Amino acid sequence: FFLGDSQINFLFNFLTYPYNITRHREAKEKRCGVLDYYNFSKADMWNPPSNARNETHVGNQTQGPYDFGLKNPFCMDLLGWKNEMLESSIGYNKTRFVEKLCLDYASDVEQQTPTTRTSQETMILYITNQLELRNLP
Repeated sequence: FFLGDSQINFLFNFLTYPYNITRHREAKEKRCGVLDYYNFSKADMWNPPSNARNETHVGNQTQGPYDFGLKNPFCMDLLGWKNEMLESSIGYNKTRFVEKLCLDYASDVEQQTPTTRTSQETMILYITNQLELRNLP
């Protein structure tokens, strides 16, 4: 798994794969498709970051979202990138995969579910589910 912002995206896009890609999955929407990609439900109510900017206060950017995601709950500030997974068959019933998961801020509340409150918690839940699905420790 590759986790991060545009720098991780650049690295992921420049990787070369020494095997045949047999499956490619990507988020349908770049900025607002993260929870759909994870196949998770949205929280009933989205809670903004603790330092959200408003008419009289400009946030200090220690917790995101700060711009687009703040105005559009469950969306990322990150522009132009999306979650992606590449998979390759290497034999009978065996596959290898690499996955890029986008994350804007070190402390991020963009992606909230009924059981998670931060994007980091949501991402860890997704990764845990994917590892269990593939019988990986």
